Amino acid sequence: MIKAAIYARPSAPGESCDAQLSKLRMVAEQRELSVVAHYFDMTVGLDKKRPGLAELLRDAQKGRFNALLVDGLDRIAWSVPHLRGLIEELRKSGIRIISIRDHFDSGATLSSQTVLTDSALFKVERRLAREGLDISDIEPL
Repeated sequence: MIKAAIYARPSAPGESCDAQLSKLRMVAEQRELSVVAHYFDMTVGLDKKRPGLAELLRDAQKGRFNALLVDGLDRIAWSVPHLRGLIEELRKSGIRIISIRDHFDSGATLSSQTVLTDSALFKVERRLAREGLDISDIEPL
């Protein structure tokens, strides 16, 4: 069974992560992933102080899990360049990334051979913008 970590973060101040966590646990069960760690941050927007994400990355380097399950790629990143960096960092640690809303699985045959498609990046960019992030550092597609 694949050892998985779950990461959640709200998109609005005062919002709970409970619904996200519940959905992620259900998807993990459906995909027969063994959830060994939960990480979350209560920050929104450009706040880059995300201790849950920092702990997740430390544990990834230690090999604590080999899959990361998120509701959306915008939950783990504050910009597209940041997302690309995270994906590369996790890939180097042998971590498979699964995003429910983005229908993305870096362990899938097609996804593992390509970078995120322009369409997926556009969706992430739009969600980040709706969250009020400064997307001026986003590289053109």
